[in-house]
Amino acid sequence: MSDEGLADTTIVDLHRAEEQELVVASVEGEAFWVKEATQPKERLLVGQTLSYEHTLALGPGAQVVVAGLMLKGGRRGKAHTFVRSTAFRPSPGREDVPQLMAHLEQIEEQLRPLGEDPLLAEPGPVTPYEKAQSAEYARLNLTLPVARTLDESMARMVRAVLLFVSEDTAFVAFARLSVPKLRTLMAELDRPIHPHLVEEGVIDELLLRVYGR
Repeated sequence: MSDEGLADTTIVDLHRAEEQELVVASVEGEAFWVKEATQPKERLLVGQTLSYEHTLALGPGAQVVVAGLMLKGGRRGKAHTFVRSTAFRPSPGREDVPQLMAHLEQIEEQLRPLGEDPLLAEPGPVTPYEKAQSAEYARLNLTLPVARTLDESMARMVRAVLLFVSEDTAFVAFARLSVPKLRTLMAELDRPIHPHLVEEGVIDELLLRVYGR
């Protein structure tokens, strides 16, 4: 089979890869490495080290293992490429935590003499529908093994419950939000915080479910 019969590389499946070196572990069938659209395809070989953003064109039925991932050509052939593990993830990430904390600390220092906190004015659920919706979101998304990774004394002190973690972000239920609370929890969890505001009674309910009496 010639490389002319391979997948159309204008539509590409994207794969996030954690590894620094994308080493080809195995190749079955017709597979080529497309470095640039204007350059000819190179046949893919076992042991080659690929680069991010380069495209692999797999023929029908082909299978390639790269960086622990199995890539398949399927019935008609398919194109694949790797992107770095941080691609398409919500921003900021864990690597941004020190900068975020420094920014929050600066805000806290600036506002302390004024006795103000911009996050205290953050609107929580107001209408009956909003209150029910926010409570249901917290109940449905509470993941007990994850929630218990937050120390109980910390959770009770800041009146907050860790619901779940997605990518680099911790989703946390708060009764009231403040800059010191946000900074304290960010330091404790070493993650950016996505706050979810609920009523005080819902926090009591969640604390009971996570830690008991």
